Amino acid sequence: MIVVFSACTKIGVKGRYNYIRTIKSMNCNKLFILDDFGYDSRGLFYLGENNKFEVATAVKELISQIANKYNINQRIYVGSSKGGYASLYFGLDDNGSVIIAGAPQYYLNFYLNDAKDHKRLLQICRDHSKNIK
Repeated sequence: MIVVFSACTKIGVKGRYNYIRTIKSMNCNKLFILDDFGYDSRGLFYLGENNKFEVATAVKELISQIANKYNINQRIYVGSSKGGYASLYFGLDDNGSVIIAGAPQYYLNFYLNDAKDHKRLLQICRDHSKNIK
């Protein structure tokens, strides 16, 4: 099963699915997961709000439920940008999976501060003054 995560969108553009046309012709199970949470519907990096990780927990459960329902043993996590971060986050926690991550934002604190997106960082972790990467 290919699990595809959505990337960052421009300011003013709500989160949207990625790579639908790219893998359309591939004959396999596909799961597209959209991250459109947050104050502007552009996502919370699949984590959730206030250090609760409720979105991350729900995504893990969804992937597991679908894999179990269809007896899928091999998972390929794919994404770029925010989706690349998510493919690493979920794929590294899934032994034996394959990860394809393009330009991932793996140090969220640095990335969101550089992008001047302190509001999103605070929404995800409440207090980014703690040593958050």
